Amino acid sequence: MPTDAITLHLTASGIDAYCRELARRSPTLEKRVAALDALITFISSQADAGVQASKEFAAIKQTLLQHFEQARAALLEERARRLQQALQNQHLPTITALYTSLSRDAFWTLLGQIERQLDRAALASLCHWAADWLSQARQRARQASRYPDAIDFHAAGIDATEYLAMNDLCRHLGIDTEGH
Repeated sequence: MPTDAITLHLTASGIDAYCRELARRSPTLEKRVAALDALITFISSQADAGVQASKEFAAIKQTLLQHFEQARAALLEERARRLQQALQNQHLPTITALYTSLSRDAFWTLLGQIERQLDRAALASLCHWAADWLSQARQRARQASRYPDAIDFHAAGIDATEYLAMNDLCRHLGIDTEGH
């Protein structure tokens, strides 16, 4: 071992206690998930192959992964509630913020969960709003463009991330996103 190195002694029970304390002290689920992810990465990258092959390392990593998955599931549940509320209120800033904070797959998964929970009238209202927003955005972008065969979202004052979020929402809902 190099002379400028330190040795850490970790146990699964010690990691479990640390993760429980982290859950208690973390101000947000996002920060807890990020901290657990960083800890998993750190421990995995700093342990040599021999240590990683041990049952003790496997127990520590499994404990970390259990806490990570619990926090991640809670975070997705919280984001699903926020997304459902934003969709029902047709609040584009919140929809866009959630769209950017999730992977595309996670966004679509949450949309599927929410869609199944909406009644027919709420779903119809959401589809109408989303299709109308997308159509108007494209029309404004075409009109703002200096070229007849191109669209210019920037010149039209349309945020590209908002457009992408609404485009994905429309695609998920089965709305024609090509504007034909």
